[in-house]
Amino acid sequence: MGTWAGAIERPSPTAPVRLLITVFASLIVGAVVVLTNGNLAAPIALPIGIGVLITFVARPGWAFSFLLFAALLFEQYQIFGLDAPLTLQIPFFENFNNSVGIPLPTNPVECLLGLMLFSWLMNMVVTRRFRWQHAAYHGPVALFACVLLTFMAWGIARGGVPNIVLWEVRALFYFIVTYFVGSQLVRTKQDVIVNTWCILIPIAIKGFQGVWRYFIDLKGDIGDVPAITSHECAVFIMTSFIFSIAALLLKGPRGMILFTALTAPTTFITFIYAQRRIAYGTVVIGIIIMFFFLEKRLKQLFVKAVLPTLPVIAVYFVVFWNSSSGLAMPVQQVRSIFGEDASGEEDSSNEYREIEKFNLEETVRTYPAGVGFGNKYLIVMPLEEVDFPLWDYIPHNCIYWFWTKTGFIGMTLFFAAFGLLVIQLAMDYRVLTRPFYKVVAVTLIVFIINQVIVAYYDLQLTFYRNMVYLGAFLATMIPVHVEARRNRELLAAGIDPAELGDADAEDVPCR
Repeated sequence: MGTWAGAIERPSPTAPVRLLITVFASLIVGAVVVLTNGNLAAPIALPIGIGVLITFVARPGWAFSFLLFAALLFEQYQIFGLDAPLTLQIPFFENFNNSVGIPLPTNPVECLLGLMLFSWLMNMVVTRRFRWQHAAYHGPVALFACVLLTFMAWGIARGGVPNIVLWEVRALFYFIVTYFVGSQLVRTKQDVIVNTWCILIPIAIKGFQGVWRYFIDLKGDIGDVPAITSHECAVFIMTSFIFSIAALLLKGPRGMILFTALTAPTTFITFIYAQRRIAYGTVVIGIIIMFFFLEKRLKQLFVKAVLPTLPVIAVYFVVFWNSSSGLAMPVQQVRSIFGEDASGEEDSSNEYREIEKFNLEETVRTYPAGVGFGNKYLIVMPLEEVDFPLWDYIPHNCIYWFWTKTGFIGMTLFFAAFGLLVIQLAMDYRVLTRPFYKVVAVTLIVFIINQVIVAYYDLQLTFYRNMVYLGAFLATMIPVHVEARRNRELLAAGIDPAELGDADAEDVPCR
């Protein structure tokens, strides 16, 4: 991108030009103050924003990395029972008309995506070179996009509200656009390294934030607070755990291994007190998935390391099964899956989800072709209204939600799209020689599978953070896919890629 950055350089402006710029800037600041009803924070943030804007236009890859970092760092929703942290007070996911009073129904996420797309297109115009990176991941993501567009149209044709249609699929299009834009910006091993740090660092920060809340704000007593961090953070932390274990077994980057090891205590405590039952299960599922990707020697080593811990875990569950202490939190979260807590009371959250699931099943039976986006699912069995305006459009169970909207065909194509992504990643993993690439590949495979599993129990596919993370992580794999494809070509020619080493496997764009 150096050529594009250099192409926009200009000589220093003369005094009259500087005066005109000053007057124009003053008018802009004044207009912002008026539009925001006297909000002085907006004009202060304006020059900073302009500086960031120019930087991101010249370096769209930086904008992509910032988007990934920010999606993991900033919350989307308030956690009930706790004061809003700084990471929620920065309205990264909120529309400008709600956050700063500017009458624009868009948010910083969409602005960043548009900026990256604009900069990429302008780079091709300036350099007069069309650059499009091809990858096998494009097909499944494009298939998924076609499914969404089709059933958006189907929903509107059936009387769906267009505005609600957009709200329902907004997060899913973040996944699609983030992937396709990012796939054109991530090109080298260094890009993969930078973006991996943009995953590990904010997850570690969320770990510190959760520990601070628990020990400082709550004085070590969580009480009736439902969680110390956002629901989706537990899923993000799970990917950090899988990454660290895979990096240790596959001899990944030492710096990343050390970093995840040092931050593991705080992320683990936050993970436990996030109180997401299904997230506990995804860690186990993730470890099992990762196990099958290991070579025989590493499988034997892994089994030897894990087997001695099983009796300890069993004793822990027996001892704390009826306990209500803080140490029993994981046990009680597992127990609540069966409908009761330590006091023997029925879990109202489970009851609500069961009624919701019944209504979704009735909707699927009644409308096998799907109701389309923008239409409510059937409320056969009454549900208590919750503090969510789209509660009768978007249920907790996002898999059934997608099924009710798109019917049998849409649901089949949904699993086909994500299944093909997992298969392609698994195929790439098998021929990779760089340990680091193998680590990120298996981590993404685990994340995709667990994201679908968690979506069956909780709101996930409609969360902006989850979908931006998924799209950005998949786009980060483009150089990994390039190397995997090149290695397959070498193997077909009778050459062992492992014998060439990294020096003979340079990072080059896709053909």
